[in-house]
Amino acid sequence: MASIKKTDHARMRIKQIIPDVYTDAGLSPSDFIKKYWNIYLKTFPRAASIDGEVFEKMIAITLTREGIIPFFMQAKAAFVNNAIYDFIIYTEKFGPVSLSAKINLKERWKQADLEALALKHIFRSSESFVITMNSQETKERQAMMKDCMAINDFILGDQPGFDALLVNLKSQKLFKLDLPPEN
Repeated sequence: MASIKKTDHARMRIKQIIPDVYTDAGLSPSDFIKKYWNIYLKTFPRAASIDGEVFEKMIAITLTREGIIPFFMQAKAAFVNNAIYDFIIYTEKFGPVSLSAKINLKERWKQADLEALALKHIFRSSESFVITMNSQETKERQAMMKDCMAINDFILGDQPGFDALLVNLKSQKLFKLDLPPEN
């Protein structure tokens, strides 16, 4: 029951600050995240689990705005047990690309790294990125990439590196998976 409430709170908060997916269509992805994340922080009290959901929804909106479709949220990958990825995008070149959304890293980057390793074990060319909002933790993690088993990079959502990641994803041929129709 709590997760339904968390999702509903996140959805309501997003709708309040971003009424339309194409609001501020001229902003770069990183500027969009920067602007609306700051508005979110000024508008609502901190609630860690809801904040994380809001951040994920902002990334989903950004992927949609950039035409990186389809993507799958809270997705499982075939043959990878016990891992639920924040985002999976299937590309012809790499197979699945996972995006892990973390407001801050602390120890949570290790979970993302294990998930990336599991994905790479099955899909050897897969790539995995952690998108975060904490610049200090990002610098620390980037300086210690040798400690990562499978993460390709840590990227700040409100900086040009995020734009570059999305340009790279837009340049890939994405698989449009044929899913059975919902009844």
